[in-house]
Amino acid sequence: MWIELTNDQQETKAQSGCVTLLHFIRDKPVSELEKVLGFNTGALKVGAYIWRFDEMPMEIESWGSTRTSLSMFGATNPSPEQRNLHYGYSDRVFDHAVGNLRRAFTREGDMSLVKVIPIGKPEDYPNAPIGSSVPQFIVHRSAKATRLFRVVGA
Repeated sequence: MWIELTNDQQETKAQSGCVTLLHFIRDKPVSELEKVLGFNTGALKVGAYIWRFDEMPMEIESWGSTRTSLSMFGATNPSPEQRNLHYGYSDRVFDHAVGNLRRAFTREGDMSLVKVIPIGKPEDYPNAPIGSSVPQFIVHRSAKATRLFRVVGA
């Protein structure tokens, strides 16, 4: 169950890392969020916060989809060359995805960029499984985001 936070419960701070669009995760229960995003089963059992980016991050790159966990590369920040080799595409394909995102980005609604952060710290997160092919982007330099929702765990 998703709970929209009131203004006094919202918090704004810089966020970075793996992100997706709200459209692909809206109103999903924690068990489905885990599957879609590639979290291990139970990683969100305490719940999660959904942070929405208030502006389009300046340093963002496409990482294809959640079917590719960054842990597959044994690094928290794999290179674009590793990504391209894995997918078999060139930089141009991924640059095109970022261009589409920049044109479609909105501060509110389904085309807003969001980050899911577990409330509990899952110990097994580095070995995350394959997700279910939701578009995934990496924000390299932190950008302002607002905590909007709390997703209640199991």
